[in-house]
Amino acid sequence: MSGMLQVKAQFLYFLTLYVLRGVIGSQEIASVDPNILASKIKELTEQSLKYQEMQNHLDTLSYQRQPLVGETLLDALSSSFSNKFQSRIAVVTRLRDAVIKSYSGTTSSAKQCCHLSSSELEHDTRFKQPASATKVCELVSSTAEYNPVRLQNAFRDACIENLRNVPSLKWQYFGSEQGVTTTFPATKATDCGSYDNRFRPWYVQSNVPKPKQIVIVIDKSGSMSQTDNNGVSYMELARQAAKTVIETLNPYDEFAVVAFSSSTDVYSNFEIPNGKCFSNTFAQATPQNKKLVKNYVSGISAGGGTEYGRALNAAFTFFDNVPSTTLDRAILFMSDGEPNDGISSILATLNRRNTALKNSVAVLTYGLGSGAGATTLRRMAQSTSVEVGSSDKIGTYIAITDPSNLRNQMASYYNFFSILGQATNIPIWTVPYLDSWGLGLMVTANLPVYIGGRLVGVAAADITIEELLAESSYFKPTELSYSFVINEGGLVINHPNFPYVTKREPLFVEATSFERDPEFTSVFVSMKSGGSGNKTFVSTRILPAGDSKMYGVRVVKVNSTYYWKQIPGTKFSLCLVLANEDSQTLLAAQGSLAPGTFLYHRFDLVPPTKQCSHGRSFCAKDQSSVALAARSFKDPELYLLQNASVNYVHTLTNYMEGKSFDTANIKPEVKDVVVATYKADELWKTAELDNLNRQVFWRYVATEEGLFRIFPGTQMPSNFDPVKRAWYENAQANRDKYVITPPYGDAASAVSVVTLAKALFEGKSDGVHNPATDKLIGAMGTDIVTSYFQQVISELYPICKQTSLYTCILIDNAGFVITAKQFVNNPKDAFNKHIASLEPEIAHRLQTSNVLLPGKCANIENALIYETFNISPNQTRLTGRTASPSCYYFELMPVFGTNTYLILAEKQIGTCSTSPITCQCAAISSCNNTPTCLDSSSCSCPCTSYNEVYQPCTNKYLFASYSPQPCTPEIRDLTQLGISPVDLNNLEKCYEISFPVPLTTVRQPVYGDCIVKEESSNTGAIIGGVIGGFFALVIIVIVCKKKC
Repeated sequence: MSGMLQVKAQFLYFLTLYVLRGVIGSQEIASVDPNILASKIKELTEQSLKYQEMQNHLDTLSYQRQPLVGETLLDALSSSFSNKFQSRIAVVTRLRDAVIKSYSGTTSSAKQCCHLSSSELEHDTRFKQPASATKVCELVSSTAEYNPVRLQNAFRDACIENLRNVPSLKWQYFGSEQGVTTTFPATKATDCGSYDNRFRPWYVQSNVPKPKQIVIVIDKSGSMSQTDNNGVSYMELARQAAKTVIETLNPYDEFAVVAFSSSTDVYSNFEIPNGKCFSNTFAQATPQNKKLVKNYVSGISAGGGTEYGRALNAAFTFFDNVPSTTLDRAILFMSDGEPNDGISSILATLNRRNTALKNSVAVLTYGLGSGAGATTLRRMAQSTSVEVGSSDKIGTYIAITDPSNLRNQMASYYNFFSILGQATNIPIWTVPYLDSWGLGLMVTANLPVYIGGRLVGVAAADITIEELLAESSYFKPTELSYSFVINEGGLVINHPNFPYVTKREPLFVEATSFERDPEFTSVFVSMKSGGSGNKTFVSTRILPAGDSKMYGVRVVKVNSTYYWKQIPGTKFSLCLVLANEDSQTLLAAQGSLAPGTFLYHRFDLVPPTKQCSHGRSFCAKDQSSVALAARSFKDPELYLLQNASVNYVHTLTNYMEGKSFDTANIKPEVKDVVVATYKADELWKTAELDNLNRQVFWRYVATEEGLFRIFPGTQMPSNFDPVKRAWYENAQANRDKYVITPPYGDAASAVSVVTLAKALFEGKSDGVHNPATDKLIGAMGTDIVTSYFQQVISELYPICKQTSLYTCILIDNAGFVITAKQFVNNPKDAFNKHIASLEPEIAHRLQTSNVLLPGKCANIENALIYETFNISPNQTRLTGRTASPSCYYFELMPVFGTNTYLILAEKQIGTCSTSPITCQCAAISSCNNTPTCLDSSSCSCPCTSYNEVYQPCTNKYLFASYSPQPCTPEIRDLTQLGISPVDLNNLEKCYEISFPVPLTTVRQPVYGDCIVKEESSNTGAIIGGVIGGFFALVIIVIVCKKKC
């Protein structure tokens, strides 16, 4: 009995303690005032950046509003683009004329590209590899004609002249009908004989500009397992031939593959939504579709009988689904044996199916080996006749006695559709594609070359989209106005929500995927037909909120006017979108800087007078440096192309300091913001930071014009654009708040830092600002050691030091963790950590209480959906408990005036759930897996999934009114800096910084073969939040092959 009383007494004791803990603990949490932290964040920002003093300075300056006149701007942009296109047309015309002049003889001074030695080449930054801009070299196909014609020096001279006249040119080349490609500049090829221009899309499109519908029919009967004289199976030769045919196709072509034996087999993809379409629908020959179908072809194996009739029925099914078209149509039918079904039955099937399609399908047959059914294949081809140009052509049969020739014979199918003598002076422009050498998205201008009415080859020149359409890419006079360009097929070539520089082959889709307002449809139809006009309606703006993978996008409705016209001399159309009554804010003239006060960031060319080391960076002592993005220049293309020199730095410095009228290609308004922001330099140098100075790594200011001023001064990557960095977009999206980013690894110090940022506004004489309506002109930011920021929170709230009882977590408005006790000893673990991953029980309550709200945006170029979260800016203090049985009592407290929320959680006495809630987060773990956001009844994480409204076969999106809006482009990777020009060990420190222990593990590229997992990235810095991620201070070229 006494034992029972003792047990009851203990139970009552713990019950009383549990209740008292709940009451007292809850009271302690309730007494926490988040306004203390809000004041501290403001104080830190003011102390380190002198933000308010900088804004006050801007308020003393005069500004002017420059109205945006649609017709005038459209004409100016269109004229600029027209001039560029005409200069490129002149380039390929000059190449064609040079070919005609030099297409003679079978000897040449040019070497084969594979035989060039490294001593003949020098690294050329324009081409990102060793090259010789004074030579051409040749790629001679292993199947080139014997003793082919070689170009003489006139072609080389034309290439050199072209590059001199148009410095933005990339590769120039001529591919001959005999299988020789002459290319400029000369560069080393990895092997001899593998490249054949005759099977490349640019070559085929020039010969046959009209789009095609092609069905490739492959015999996979048992006899295909026999081998040729080299021991290669007929099946493997057929696979190679089919894949080569697929490679010849361009994105305007449509194709399908049928494999047959006793039965038929067609490709179908069940891994991606809508992938079943491949089994009965023609697929657009996009790079993505070509890759999918080629993977299928690689897996075709031999076995079974040979039934032609089944194969023909399967092939015609694709044409039946598109009964009427203007495209050229053909079946490429390959077999190595006599069919099991009779010839009369086969021909009857062929005639019946083709007659239903008005005999629009040509049948081209290929008999492989001596055992092929020559009679049947010949009669199949001869039974079809289609119109090509102004005449009729009968299908062709080719007997291939040497099986190794199958690839070349089948891949030359396009000659059937070529029209002899169709010489033209109008180049054909390819759909943009990703350059294999890392030059970004590229277009090719092609001209067929005829001599005596006979096609001898194709002349071509490559240009990057970034350089060709630079004026449109950087046309952003205000946050709400922009431009875009489409081609004659309606595909977007340039748009602010489309990446013009990317690491992956993007999807090129119609403009209606980006511009989804119903009123845009008539604009789009007019643009595709080469029309012009203007139209006013309320349209949707997609604005960045930071990295779209983490923060999604902002969507606003704006009364807008669309102005459009065809670019003269081209089939491209330009559209200008202006917010009604929008105007550009410009500073009044600010004069010049005092001598010695302007420091350009190119320290590799002109080092600073006073030098210091800052972490692992070469810096200027007690002075900020200025970097300018491409948008800062009157001619962005010229900036992108030029290799800055010592003379250029001096010219720019003299202009900024009033010593010269040579503007160095700088827009006039840029000089004014350079002068105006020098005030920040003065404020930072005189700031009395005391102990805080030891925790602050960088201070910087950026403006809408593309200016970036950083203290202490240091060099920035050449492709750096501050307004496209995550910290700037975050400040822009939270313009009424002090912004704190989640932590990331600082490249210059190898420690974890956070960025504090605040938007700057157009000056007002009364100093009273309304963030909702005032014009944003820039932002300021500073990088602070994360451990110090964690320490500040602990000192403000002693309850956070009681880590055995309480958990204190600071998150941003998307739920990403800024500080938490779990990361004190392992700060790198905090990178990109979401509250749903760190504390799923708390995240579950936030999500089910409609506090942490889901959002989505559509990554158009990759057919993906990014699922993100956001806390309402109107969210008030929230009290709650985690799911039963309770483990935490917690409160979510808005830190007013910032983008952050403080979570204080108290551990409760009692037993936690033996099956704790976990957040199901999706990941791409291997090359071919389709990303999927897993359904969860408990909680969800930010994740990536496949966009189910994308139709891969037609390369179109079927968006509905409720579909997620487009994402903004992903944060661009930056070029790496070279080795420091001085030994940092010999320099004094810019100032002392109290670093914690550096991160022992940094995010580094993986060498060799690898499996790449896509992860969200908050992009922090070379310079802290400025650039993003860790990098080595040496230039390294890394090729990472996925194990697919």
